[in-house]
Amino acid sequence: MKYIFAVLALSAMAFSACSQKEDITSPLVGQAINATFSVGGAQTRVNTLDEYANKWEDGDMIKAKVTGGGKTTESVLTATVSVSEGGSSITSWSHHKNFVWQDNGKHKVYVSYPSDYPCDESGKWTLPLEQNTLKGLKGADFIDGKYEGGPYSYIQIQAGHRLALVTVTYEIGTADFAEGTTLDNPVVKSPYAKFSSGADGKVIGTIGSGVVEVKAYKHKDANKFSAIIVPGKINVDSEFLSFSVEGKNYVSKLKRGMDTDFKGGTCYTYSLKVGKNKVELTQIKVDDFPGGWTTEEDLNNWSK
Repeated sequence: MKYIFAVLALSAMAFSACSQKEDITSPLVGQAINATFSVGGAQTRVNTLDEYANKWEDGDMIKAKVTGGGKTTESVLTATVSVSEGGSSITSWSHHKNFVWQDNGKHKVYVSYPSDYPCDESGKWTLPLEQNTLKGLKGADFIDGKYEGGPYSYIQIQAGHRLALVTVTYEIGTADFAEGTTLDNPVVKSPYAKFSSGADGKVIGTIGSGVVEVKAYKHKDANKFSAIIVPGKINVDSEFLSFSVEGKNYVSKLKRGMDTDFKGGTCYTYSLKVGKNKVELTQIKVDDFPGGWTTEEDLNNWSK
């Protein structure tokens, strides 16, 4: 079990006017919130797929919502990554006037990443379906976390990956196809297209929004494809994968004995064998969502 820490090193804001009753007014009121955004369970932040699962990338952006003092404010914090003299990575975050303690009372601090993850006015998130590039795959990952409590000089926001990753290793039969024949247009079915963030850290699929087709990312250096889907159930004998070989379309269904109720923060790995008249899908393993896949090579090594 790993725990990744990235300190939100925010510059302090000007102190609010002093209260005449200093014994009941926290000096933190009006001050920037100093927080650590941590993701546990062999998981790192969405876009950091670094081998050691402990680095943020320069320019990463987190959306933060603070509710307190009778109002709610939103802000986007941008990471700046530098390297210390000892070679360690140091992450600091941009200042924003809205990311502050509003009063002495209870606050709710909600953080999500990526900051531009599609969300409608009702608070429903929409799964990006165009995941056929590495950037698109990373951008479909969703992390959130929250803190509830009064002002403190330092808080820790525990977050986690909320969706499920599907990775398929495929083999095209040389008895039926010429060597070097490729698998094209891979698609993975997601139980839902929309979801909301639950109080227990789990996402809730929006009824009536699925099942939807996700264009999967085809790995460049391995016979694999991957996609991120919303947790939920896909029935046995229902279509799960589709793809084409030499212009012919194929489908593969979930079979009895396979996991059909997909969980958040989990990766599902499969083996797919393709012949001209037969497709065989086998579930290989179910594991924690991977940490440490900045590059294609990292992702391939993890899913071996």
